[in-house]
Amino acid sequence: MALDSPYTLNNVRTMTNYGFYIIGNTYDPIFTKGVINSKPNISINGATCIIDYSHVFDVSEVIYLKRTFGGLSAGNTFGMPLSNYYDEFYSVNTTVGGTCTFNSTLNDGKIIVGTRLSGFTLNTDYNYYSKENFTTVPQYTFNATGGTIGCFLVNSLPNLNKLSFKKLGIVGSIFGFEEYIDLSGGTADNATRIPVYGTVTLKDGQEVLYFTSGGTTQNFINTGTTLNLYLRGRPSLLTAPYTSDTTGIFTIYNSSTGNLLYCFANQSLNQSTLRKYLLTSPYVGYFDSCPSCYDLIYGDVGTSWSTVLPEFTNLIYIKLTETSTVETVTALSTYTTSSSLFPVTITSSSNNILKIDLSHPSLIGYNLQLYYDGSYNIPVGTAFNVYGVAGYNGSYAILTSYVSPSTIYGVLSGKQNLYFTIAV
Repeated sequence: MALDSPYTLNNVRTMTNYGFYIIGNTYDPIFTKGVINSKPNISINGATCIIDYSHVFDVSEVIYLKRTFGGLSAGNTFGMPLSNYYDEFYSVNTTVGGTCTFNSTLNDGKIIVGTRLSGFTLNTDYNYYSKENFTTVPQYTFNATGGTIGCFLVNSLPNLNKLSFKKLGIVGSIFGFEEYIDLSGGTADNATRIPVYGTVTLKDGQEVLYFTSGGTTQNFINTGTTLNLYLRGRPSLLTAPYTSDTTGIFTIYNSSTGNLLYCFANQSLNQSTLRKYLLTSPYVGYFDSCPSCYDLIYGDVGTSWSTVLPEFTNLIYIKLTETSTVETVTALSTYTTSSSLFPVTITSSSNNILKIDLSHPSLIGYNLQLYYDGSYNIPVGTAFNVYGVAGYNGSYAILTSYVSPSTIYGVLSGKQNLYFTIAV
């Protein structure tokens, strides 16, 4: 896509950590330290072995497949050490593994096709090994090393709570997006914004961020170093705080087929917005406020939108916005007599049942409590209940009774306490 002048690099996420270092002109560590945590479906058809990871969407694991099998040439060999397999329904208890000659990949690198050299026993009665029945996760060994590659950044002290590339939602150019990082204290080539190829988590827990180009060897291990992440896109589209860590998932579908192509976790609303408007037909993108891709693909993402108990007569919809650097509470109101900003006055009715919609992703990490007094000492109690988790699809609260006219005092507690009142 040709990008015109309104498309700029936008700082969307940031973190500061110790343990960074840049290295280059060495072999790709993914061939010796790479790991995959998903189980495959394996089909044996004569001399052909087909290993299918089409169900995998984790960025690190997709890049593992692309940089290992995707970097092999036809004729290279790879091995899968024996993995335990138990199919209770058909009473199959065995091990699966062996050595293959690599032939090709299919389905954007998620299906590996090889020729059996040893192992992967052909059994005419049982040729398909389902991912659900592997009791250990299959791993791989390679006779190749990937050759000497350019520079990459190592996060040697990742903290899964905040201080990791994975939690920053870094995707990279391997998926067609334009992303850059910069590092405080960078020298030479590291003093500029560096284009990102992608990231991967190694089996010892350390992370690697591959550069598309540029970079030079530098050690930041003993220094608190700030990493800023930039995405290309239109800044006028951004509505959330620029470096907000409120995250969900970003999905890309083929609108012609309805197929899910990619699912990226740990994406802020701004990251998702910038990515969405770079897509061209037939691809469409969506931001979902659920914790992980597995919640979207394999399970429920929260309380169903259709679940409304009991019937409500008044509704407010809460989100957080940013004024300068201070977050504020904002409400979009229905069945009210006031403006859209707090305090909100609710029209009295015979039922006096108030629903507070908590599904906006800006509320992730916050808890809502309501009180009868401005000192926040007397909680509303059993008349007030929260359903689901604030910030996720379908989350809401119900206030089942109140005296009108009166004032209810609310507090959203999280990384800071945000106070507001509701006049009812």
